[in-house]
Amino acid sequence: MDRNVRPLAGSLRGAGPALAAAVASVLLLGACSSDSADDGDTGSDDAPAAQEPGAPEEVRYAELPNACETLGDDTVDAVVPEAGEEKELPSADVAATSACIWSGLDGYDFRSLTVTLKRFDSDEALGGGDARAETFLQAQTAEISDDPAVEDVLESAPEGVGDQAVGLAFTSEKTSGESEREFRQQRMVVRTANAVVTVDYAGTGFEDAELPSADAIEEGAERVASEVVAYLESQAADGGADEDGDEGED
Repeated sequence: MDRNVRPLAGSLRGAGPALAAAVASVLLLGACSSDSADDGDTGSDDAPAAQEPGAPEEVRYAELPNACETLGDDTVDAVVPEAGEEKELPSADVAATSACIWSGLDGYDFRSLTVTLKRFDSDEALGGGDARAETFLQAQTAEISDDPAVEDVLESAPEGVGDQAVGLAFTSEKTSGESEREFRQQRMVVRTANAVVTVDYAGTGFEDAELPSADAIEEGAERVASEVVAYLESQAADGGADEDGDEGED
């Protein structure tokens, strides 16, 4: 499927401990990898490799990890108490997109978390991978800020995570039978080179449980985004070492 992750990973129906599982959609993109060429005979030994005229620029990420493997158990337990088994969403191209959902009900407190990874290749017609990822980040942000059904969106620009990061805090109401329930939500969209991480985190309370604070939801989403980006960057570094043959068996 090629719908973007909606503002809420799923909808709940009914009060009390009864809980409908969170549902989310996954983002898809076809991708391929490209290499730059080196003339080899011109310039000094220290000169950077020349890119073949007309060839797409290189991208940092040539593949993506499984989104369900990007978070440690401690983080999942902290942001989604009593989380059930994670659910990997299907992908037509696992090298281009991956998404995972966690949800849990701790007493009467419900939390839902969706992590979506999307990777862009460079394309002569469409542009460089980094630029295409930046355009997608803007689209993911606009999906919330331009949604007429969402009010009082607070936008922030977290520092120290990825190359670009946008945070969107908001609340929404979902109808269940004849009643409505309010949800506190946070979307974090982070670009690291040609990859984009989208985190959708939401919480609500049943019976007399209070709505989670905006700070708690924001901090949880930022913790998840930081950990996922760090995982991506470490995997890219390890993959580069393997391809160059810097690491091997004795």
